Amino acid sequence: MRALSSARTKEVSLGIMVAIAVGLGVLAFLVPFRLLRRKHAGRAGMKVLVAAMIGLGLGFVLILSMVESAVQVRDTGQANELLGYVGFQDQWAILRGAEDDKPLYDGRWMMLLGESEGTYVLYDCDKQETFRRPIETTNLGGLQLDPEREPGFRCGTLTEEGPPS
Repeated sequence: MRALSSARTKEVSLGIMVAIAVGLGVLAFLVPFRLLRRKHAGRAGMKVLVAAMIGLGLGFVLILSMVESAVQVRDTGQANELLGYVGFQDQWAILRGAEDDKPLYDGRWMMLLGESEGTYVLYDCDKQETFRRPIETTNLGGLQLDPEREPGFRCGTLTEEGPPS
């Protein structure tokens, strides 16, 4: 059932992206001509207006693509190249306790999202949840950038299986 709703979400988001891009493209070329009929703004004014509308359209497409990429990271645990170009680092680590250096969270890999106010911000792919952990009590072990995943890998395996009995 989850795969079906995920496929529908992708179809809807792709359809929305295409509709917005086409709509803004049409506006970028029709609105300036309609405005120029009423009062003469000159060629430079039209070029600026067309460039602004195209910039808005491309901005919307970029934002929607980044949202789609973030959903892909949530579901598969892998970032695509677009997120890499805008500065997102696909880095994974095994967390260890600072006092005894023993693995935390059953030694599962966690995505390191960043550091903020003395805490690591992490994403648990298996439980599909984001959490914070104090830097003072956490050591990062086995850090990997852009790890290779086996084909068909999906996040959320612990969530689907339920708690261990």
